[in-house]
Amino acid sequence: MAALLLLCAALFLVWKSPSITGTAVSFAMGMIFAGIIAFLLSDIGGDRTEERERGARLVASKQVARMTKSHAHEVPIVFGGVALPASAEPYHLLLAGSTGSGKSVAIKGLLDTLRKRGDTAIIVDSGGEFAARYFAETDHLINPYDARCAAWNPMSELRGEWDCDSLARSIVPDGEGDSKEWNGYAQTFISSVMRALLKRNDLTLSALLIATQIEPLTGLKALLVGTPAYAFLGSEQMFKSIRAIAARYLSVYNQLADETSTFSITDFIQKQTGGFLYLTYREDQLDSLKNLIAFALDVASRTILSLKPDSRRRIWLIIDEFASVGKVQSIEAVATKARKAGGCLLIGLQSVSQLQATYGEKPAQTILSCLSSWLVLRCADGETAEYISQYLGEEDVRQTFQNSSRNSGGSGTGISSNTSVVTRRIVMASQVQELETLHGYLRITGGYPVCSIQLTFPDKRNDVTEPFVMRDFARRPPVDLTPSDAQITNGSETTASRAVESQSALSGHQDYVHQIDQLKKRYLEEINKPNGGNSLVIDDILADLQQIENTIKRG
Repeated sequence: MAALLLLCAALFLVWKSPSITGTAVSFAMGMIFAGIIAFLLSDIGGDRTEERERGARLVASKQVARMTKSHAHEVPIVFGGVALPASAEPYHLLLAGSTGSGKSVAIKGLLDTLRKRGDTAIIVDSGGEFAARYFAETDHLINPYDARCAAWNPMSELRGEWDCDSLARSIVPDGEGDSKEWNGYAQTFISSVMRALLKRNDLTLSALLIATQIEPLTGLKALLVGTPAYAFLGSEQMFKSIRAIAARYLSVYNQLADETSTFSITDFIQKQTGGFLYLTYREDQLDSLKNLIAFALDVASRTILSLKPDSRRRIWLIIDEFASVGKVQSIEAVATKARKAGGCLLIGLQSVSQLQATYGEKPAQTILSCLSSWLVLRCADGETAEYISQYLGEEDVRQTFQNSSRNSGGSGTGISSNTSVVTRRIVMASQVQELETLHGYLRITGGYPVCSIQLTFPDKRNDVTEPFVMRDFARRPPVDLTPSDAQITNGSETTASRAVESQSALSGHQDYVHQIDQLKKRYLEEINKPNGGNSLVIDDILADLQQIENTIKRG
């Protein structure tokens, strides 16, 4: 095609300039000759056209913004200039992105909107960043190490006998593999204790912790008679293992203040006061607090599911770094069923593999499939980027290649065309990995195309409080779990408690009194550690006490 244009230009020059000089004529004739040769030896040219046939689409954010504007809430949730349709909110949202990609910016923009609306929200708050920004009189905070922690404990959520099993599963999650059966035993033990305390109308934190951790067998038999857990008490060795599992998951509640409960997550959600509940943690507290956070989220999930249907209601669970907190038993149920009650779920993730490690591959897939709208920021993890690329979708494109060329005899031109349908991703995994900070892709449920967006920083707010305020444990002490002489070694009436029942039992064995005192001291130090202590060390202490009891019996 270029050769043909060159030839035409040369001929035009000669035609329009009959008086040009010999040098110019020579130049023009050279151009004509070169154009003829190039024209005869070259293809005339080719074109490629593409036509989208079906599948996903990637468009500019302004196009989707025009489509969603009339369907948004009067106080809309906006990401990168695109308003989320009100009907899409209870179909849940995934926020995917690596550290520093802009997830906190997106969540702050969401929380600004929820505060203006007066929606209720339960927020997992790493570092207390959101509490510092938004805390108000209508808000509450749960973190046993923070001075502002609400006067709350698990027994505050007990409304009837029907709650005992679900609360026990919230405290001790279902196990996997070999741990499944033993975790089930621990759940039965805790639920049986709760039933017994409910009948006694003793719903205090101290009653729960003492009964599950240090109450001797004699007292437990009286408490648990007629419950499913009573059968466990017939085998002391088996019961030790069950109690050790229960104690491991209950250890964080040992840090709660020993005071009358005035706050309940259940009441907070049912009353719908429009406040925020912050489940805060510092990174150095996460190992200690993640089971408590999972418990609180599970209670919130079940409470939302128990509400009467109301399409106008909005109760938000906002869980950034979802895979890092403990296993939330009811998360699948709230993801699949909470829509009618107005439950809205936002889950923040860095990698899909973290979610699969916590919940298992198939349950993780179920959770992700229920998050109908996705906001994707930069994801450095290759597996996650590939997963997102697949999710954002593919398109079928009809490609037509048309070529024009000289015939072999030089007598004319020939035109050939080739058409094929190609399937391709609208966003490649590498594009997800290489996104700039605050840039991403938004896919909204409801048939809207995927769009590229750029987040903007929310309005500036001055912090209204500190992210974390250390609790004064002297002013608000935890439950005193120091066992009496009858409450020794993992709460059961084992070796030492039976050995010290009477002075005559130790007559002639004064050395053992000192040994027992030392073992009691070591035991208390171990179980009062934030993580519940080292189970191997505890087992060694129990073995030593067993040996003392056997020696005393033989003597």
